[in-house]
Amino acid sequence: MVEKTASRLMLGCHIDGADVRAYADQEKLSLEEAARNLRYHFLFKLARERNAQAVAVGHTADDQVETILMHFLRGSALNGLKGMSYRSIIKAFDPEIPIVRPLLNMWREETVIYCAANGLRPHYDSSNDSIDFQRNRIRHLLIPNLESYNPKFRETVLSMSQSLKGDYALLMDMLETAWQETVMDADQNSITFDSDLLSKCSLGLQRNLVKHAMQTLRPAVDVNYSTLERAVNAINNPAHSSRVDLKGGLRMFRESNHWYIWHIGCGITVQSLAAIDRTGICATLSAKSG
Repeated sequence: MVEKTASRLMLGCHIDGADVRAYADQEKLSLEEAARNLRYHFLFKLARERNAQAVAVGHTADDQVETILMHFLRGSALNGLKGMSYRSIIKAFDPEIPIVRPLLNMWREETVIYCAANGLRPHYDSSNDSIDFQRNRIRHLLIPNLESYNPKFRETVLSMSQSLKGDYALLMDMLETAWQETVMDADQNSITFDSDLLSKCSLGLQRNLVKHAMQTLRPAVDVNYSTLERAVNAINNPAHSSRVDLKGGLRMFRESNHWYIWHIGCGITVQSLAAIDRTGICATLSAKSG
């Protein structure tokens, strides 16, 4: 269907495939997430080869509502609850080429009406009816149930998303200022914070600084609340262990007046690390670059 449409419109067509189930098993992902990753890797690879300005996808306002609910059910923070943006950089796929979503303010039924009015016959994927997938259960079961409490539920969620985007932008401005003040050094393997300045930040800023550091070192890492709580507990409690295992192969440790977040697999070997205790005994770190 794609080939025929591209031919009729005189457009180039590039098709590829992959074993989604094998990839999901290998990476310990759901089938949905595995398919998304493989699809985006293909699209961004093609975009780089063709020097494209962006990768455009067809997410609608309905997809936005479903995505926000998925994030809510996972216990997401503000970044997840604000939903998708019209334009964003997903560093896990490409650090420069943006993904754009030009249909994000249109409801799915509007696209159906448009196609019918203009003689377009979109292909319908029957897997969208299967409630084996979480997004489909949200679409076919959860949202209709919630609309029995509020007939304008989808519109309400979309309005909330717009409001939270403004709050998120404000937080990012504050985060950038705090990052410039607290980060002493940063490279591809580690990020160093001034421990005194970091401890003076609010808990919310501390969580976001640690999260930003983790995602700078490992863009694909999924940072959860429990990981950030372990980090801020160590930052604010002198009696706490000076070493914290985070997530995605990242570790955090304190030495003297610095906190370090580093990637375990970056080629740095920690030969000895003794905890700093309240009597002033310093940790010693002997390391060599690989």
